[in-house]
Amino acid sequence: MIQFRTPEIKNSKTFNWRITTITPTVQYLVGEKGTLKSPNYPATYPDSSDFRWNIVTAPHTKIQLLFALLETQEEFDFLYVYDGPTINSQLLLEKSGSEPLPFAVNSSTNQVLVRLTSDEAKAFPGFLAVYSTL
Repeated sequence: MIQFRTPEIKNSKTFNWRITTITPTVQYLVGEKGTLKSPNYPATYPDSSDFRWNIVTAPHTKIQLLFALLETQEEFDFLYVYDGPTINSQLLLEKSGSEPLPFAVNSSTNQVLVRLTSDEAKAFPGFLAVYSTL
């Protein structure tokens, strides 16, 4: 992930851009059920991060994610859920801010990618979820 920050204006004709590259942190979860939470939960997650969790269950099963908490910086930090192992898989959920809880997301495959991205500003607790097979 690459973040472009607002340019610093030194004079009216030039801009100085700051570019930050963020390397994703990936965790693999295998099994019928488990718990998923943002880093440092219930404290705040780190700034300028891209966290990913690949969940894999038995072939021919589907996955249900049940979210008990979702709290990110609205419009700047996002939670994504993909119906497959990569960010190129079908997007099932894109949320930012707080959500009425609990809520569930169901996959159509036995693999799900959960992704939390954060910018350099404020951080929040993030999310807490459990997953199980359907």
